[in-house]
Amino acid sequence: MLEKQDLQAIQTMIDTSVNSAIAASEDRMSAKIDAAVNASEDRMSAKIDAAIAASEDRMSARIDAAVAASEERMTAKMDSLEDRMSAKIEATENRILAYIENAVMPNFKLLAEGQQTLLQTMARKDRVEALENEVVFLKSVVKNLAQDVAELKKAQ
Repeated sequence: MLEKQDLQAIQTMIDTSVNSAIAASEDRMSAKIDAAVNASEDRMSAKIDAAIAASEDRMSARIDAAVAASEERMTAKMDSLEDRMSAKIEATENRILAYIENAVMPNFKLLAEGQQTLLQTMARKDRVEALENEVVFLKSVVKNLAQDVAELKKAQ
């Protein structure tokens, strides 16, 4: 029969063997759990990345469509504004031309007629120069005659 020490030794061996088996089992389970968690994380990351990429693509498409629609609206507004401005400019030009024709041109015609009258009544330059020379000569003759008259009055 087995003695108490033998039983204790067997118990210790069994405990060591069971503890070792439990530790090995726990290690294997931890490894399997870690592998499963990592695989799950990888699959989830891939799904999340795919979902983000798809979301980015959809958002990019929406943004592109919104920008294109906005550009079309702005182009239409710009064309409308250009048309309105062209019409207003043309109307303003017509009013200015009408004003010039009705208010300014008659005044220019009057000025031209007045200048023509002045040119017709004005003496020619050569005639004016000749008259200036005669006036200078006459002034000197009158001055001489005035001196002669003054001398004759003294002499009497």
